[in-house]
Amino acid sequence: MSNSKSGLLTVRELSDSDETAFLKCLDDWSIEDRSWMTFDWKPGMTHKQHLKILYKCKNNIELPSQFVPATMLYGFVDDEIIGRVHLRHELNQNLLERGGHMGYAVSERFRKKGYGLALAKAGLEYLKSKLLVKDVLITCAKDNQASIHIIENLGGKLENIIDDKDGVATCRYWV
Repeated sequence: MSNSKSGLLTVRELSDSDETAFLKCLDDWSIEDRSWMTFDWKPGMTHKQHLKILYKCKNNIELPSQFVPATMLYGFVDDEIIGRVHLRHELNQNLLERGGHMGYAVSERFRKKGYGLALAKAGLEYLKSKLLVKDVLITCAKDNQASIHIIENLGGKLENIIDDKDGVATCRYWV
């Protein structure tokens, strides 16, 4: 758990009882790309189906060959989901270029309250203590100043800036 400027943050996996909070959270992303909040949920999917996909992804069950095992953690404040942190257990060539071990997102109405850094700290702790990842790669677009600030606050050291396969200038940090 972590304190931010707006309340106590709990970071954890979704449970059976989180369906209402999850669906409400998706409403926050109705004008933005929902994949920033969830990669796996699709309209019409039940909560149980979504949880099953998250379980399979975490436990490397029936993953497509281009995917790596990953854990999705959500940040909760006062029973609301404020954001998420996606943790890749290992890296493949694509993730070495862009994506790294961790990606995080905070719903717009919860931004600028310290939750992005708190989510990233929780994700880094999970990677190092539970997944035993010694050196954590975190990437972001060169023009994403908010993310650069978060990564540098985590102690990230810029290795380089590369153009990814889509031509996006991508900063690669190691923590």
